[in-house]
Formats: sequence, C-alpha cells, structure tokens
Amino acid sequence: MRGCLSSVSFAILVNGNAKGWVKASRGVRQGDPLSPFLFTLVADVLSKMLLRAEERNALEGFKVGRNRTRVSHLQFADDTIFFSSAREEGMLTLKSVLLVFGHIFGLKVNLDKSNIYGINLGQDHLYRLVELLNCKVSGGPILYLGLPLGGNPKACGFWDPVIERISSRLDGWQKTYLSFRGRITLIQSCLTHMPCYFLSLFKIPTSMTARIERMQRDFLWSGVGEGKKDHLVSWDVVCIPKAKRGLSLGRISLRNSALLGKWLWRFPRKGSALWHQVILSIYGSHSNGWDANTFVRWSHRCPWKAIAQVSQEFSKFTRFVVGYGERIRFWEDLWWRDQPLGVRYPRLLRVVTDKNIPISSILGSTRPFSWNF
Repeated sequence: MRGCLSSVSFAILVNGNAKGWVKASRGVRQGDPLSPFLFTLVADVLSKMLLRAEERNALEGFKVGRNRTRVSHLQFADDTIFFSSAREEGMLTLKSVLLVFGHIFGLKVNLDKSNIYGINLGQDHLYRLVELLNCKVSGGPILYLGLPLGGNPKACGFWDPVIERISSRLDGWQKTYLSFRGRITLIQSCLTHMPCYFLSLFKIPTSMTARIERMQRDFLWSGVGEGKKDHLVSWDVVCIPKAKRGLSLGRISLRNSALLGKWLWRFPRKGSALWHQVILSIYGSHSNGWDANTFVRWSHRCPWKAIAQVSQEFSKFTRFVVGYGERIRFWEDLWWRDQPLGVRYPRLLRVVTDKNIPISSILGSTRPFSWNF
C-alpha cells in the first residue's frame, strides 16, 4: 500500500507539454480504486475514537428507547452526523476529538461548512454552542444523505425536491426530438426511478402519487413544449406488464409498498445492525419474535409507521420454513399450506387457551415431529 502511494508521479502541463515531474510522498490520484478503501480505514479510526470517548463518559450521544441504545454518530462515506447532549463540556470533547483526528491524519474538518441543529434547545444556548464550535446554525428538518429528517411525509411540501428534480429533467429534454419509443424508455429508465430514494423510506401521499403520474402521462403522450394532446390509452392499461399488452411502466404506489416492504424483510435478518437495535429499543418485538411491535403509539413523522402499515399486505406473500419451531406461532403464522391454521380452522382456534403457542410446544423440537396432546 505504501508503494502505491509513494510511486506516483505528477506532471504539470505547460502549453500542452508535461513539465516538472513531481514524485508524490502521500495521497492517491483522483479516481484511484485504492482511495475509497484508504478513506474507509481512516474514517473507521474516527469512529473508534468517538466510541472510546463514549465509553469513558466524555461523550454522551443520546439513548434510544427502553433498552437505552446508545447512538453517538453515523457515518456514510464522507458524510458524518454527530449526536451530543447540549452540555458545553461534551461539545468541547467532540471538538477536541476532531482536532486530534485531523492532526494524526493530516486532515482538517471544515467547521465553517458544518451545521449544528438544536432539538428542544433555547436559542441563546444554541448560539453559545455555535460560537464554541465555530460552525453554522440551521433549523429543521435536517437534510442528511439527501433525505429530510424530522419532516412530515404527509405534507405535500415534503415531496417538493422530488417534483423539482423531475421537472428539471423534463425541461432538459424540452428541445430534444424524442419519438414515442424514446419517451417510453426515458420514463422507464429515469422518471420512474427518480423518486425511489424517497419512496424507500417514506409513504407517499395519494395526491403526490397522482401528480407524479400526471407528469409522466403528459410527457408520454405530449412530450414537453408540444402542446397538450389526447391520451390514447388509459394509464391503467399503460402500467400493466408487457406480457398483458401494457408498457410495464409501473404504479408509484405499488413501487412505494415494495420498497417499504424491503425493510420488513431485512428486519429479522439484520439483528446486529444499529437501525435494527434502535427500532427494537423504541417499539419492542412482536410476539412472534420476527417483527417489530405494531401495537404502539406512532408519531406522524416516524418512517417506521408507514413500514409497519405495509406489514399486513407484505405478510400475505411470505411464509415461514420450520426449523426448531421455537419462534413460529402454530396458529397465527403462515407455515403450512396457503393459510394460517387459525384462519383455516376458526372453530378449533376458539377453544384454544394459548393462541400464541409456538410450533415446538405442540409438535416437539426434534425430528420426526410428534404431537404433544
């Protein structure tokens, strides 16, 4: 690795000719495939420094839910968000960690480009912290990784960035001649996928779904800047698969449900992930041990509420494969044939004392299974 870093030479182009070769002592060339791996190693050191400070109670972060899951920072590539209490001592510790990290690796945190967000914090105290960190103050919602955190997904203004992106892309094609086939290709490859980042975490309102699909319909039949034309085929027919003589453009609402259902699929499979621990700490586990508890009071700004609402539709297309049967409910979960046994035999279910009993208690935990009457 050191050889890759120290064997690079650079030249300066003067009137088109390479002059003055300079041999690098550190760093990599732009686009070097080694660069992201080196950055990951360096950024991981910052994470370890923060965790060590948290273990020594020099940093608090914040504690989530009944399990008091601790979260002090989140990192994705070069975007990092820190969580801290409003105590000045904690902020000084955070600033010191960043300065030490910079001195070790020859990097510098640009505090002037960094923002501080106060949650339930007085303005006077917030501005004292701003002066302490030499950064800027911003209000909510917080924009992190392109998503507004703390906004209300039910409000139409929440989806304005998606509408603006689609509109700007359509404006870019205004003077370009596109055939009908070209419009179909652009809708399938671009317009349909542009909202997916938002749709993968938030439930889109019906009004915004209609607005986006109206933009797609108008572009399909009229193009941009060509005047309004009649729609020759209904949108429902256009969206059905090509095997059924449609154009397979897809409905926004169905795509939204599929992307939200992805989290339900990941939840029981990512038990060690931080987001799983946070959800489990706030809402608890469902009695089947696989899903988050849905019998809780939800905040209208909570993304997991929309995900949990998809659960009933999502569960129709899933079934359990029985191992030891300790986490699968005998009556309530779908593990045999095409219906849960409680639905298939409702009269028998009514006389059962424990309706949440697992399979292992009825059929035993060893193969071959035997009835435990």
